[in-house]
Amino acid sequence: MYSETEMTRLVEAMRRTGSKLLEVDGAGDHLRLVLGDAEPAASEIAPLNAAPKEQVKSPGLGRFIAVGRDDGLEPVSAGAAVSEGQVLGYIDDDGVRLPFCAPAAGTLTAALVAEGQVTGYGDVLFELEVVQ
Repeated sequence: MYSETEMTRLVEAMRRTGSKLLEVDGAGDHLRLVLGDAEPAASEIAPLNAAPKEQVKSPGLGRFIAVGRDDGLEPVSAGAAVSEGQVLGYIDDDGVRLPFCAPAAGTLTAALVAEGQVTGYGDVLFELEVVQ
């Protein structure tokens, strides 16, 4: 899959950019690198009876544009209840807006991106607590 030299270069690049997570899928292989504390913080450990959470990820490379800015839709933010398929925002790639939607009904627990921020494919934009 990856040589030790390639892994070292990936980890160094993550440290330079401040990235904590890198996931690569391809040709039947999956690589997941996580940098950070050895033990998760207490706030990162979900109770057993907690509702499942999903991450809403960027569908492409571009700038984040919030829903409700100029599209006539209702804006959303952390704490908002959303329905499955509801548009949560757009990724603007040189004037072309790619909408992204809630994968399930639930409550947005965190908005992790700011208006105009550049995002990469697969970057986490929102966290969603799924309604069961």
